[in-house]
Amino acid sequence: DSRPKDIYFSYITTATGPFLSSGALPIIDYALDEINKNEDILTNYTLSYGEVMDSKCQWKRSVDVFMDQFLNKSKFTYLSLIGCGCNIATQPVADISHYWSIPQIEFASSSSSLCHQTVFSLAVEMEWRQFAVLTEDNVYFTVITQQLNELFTNNEINIDSSILLTNNNNNNYRNFFNWTNGAVQRLIFINTYSPLAYQILCE
Repeated sequence: DSRPKDIYFSYITTATGPFLSSGALPIIDYALDEINKNEDILTNYTLSYGEVMDSKCQWKRSVDVFMDQFLNKSKFTYLSLIGCGCNIATQPVADISHYWSIPQIEFASSSSSLCHQTVFSLAVEMEWRQFAVLTEDNVYFTVITQQLNELFTNNEINIDSSILLTNNNNNNYRNFFNWTNGAVQRLIFINTYSPLAYQILCE
């Protein structure tokens, strides 16, 4: 059978509750489309998610969903997790997911404990040493980038590309995510207010 094999990750977000992060679904779909149409990535596989699950920004609900999807009989076999939509829901799952060697990625949880290098050390484990930083031309964000530069330098991590953006420039945002010309960044830090971030991620 020459057809690509399907592989799945679990996607747990917050569609209801005090904090909503389900609006990121179009970005997830866009990323999947870019990955699956690139023949150099996951050759002979098609990456997708199963059901979009709602943690409701509740710690017990997120753990229950995690256990159902990874440890009980599920319609799909999941290899990793994006979730769980907010700090309250993400923290308890992050505390246990590593016991089953389940990679977990989250984008909407700002708890400092979720950034602890010894526990959540994807960049370190993968030996990623080069970052790109996109910074809005605003003193609030430029100061953050300066602090990041010092932090990364102290940890032998290079900011390989640092780009200053304005709301009025006509950047081709797709070029920021193009690794076909020898660029080596594997992590891109978007340091902007949400309107400009939406342009970068969605256009």
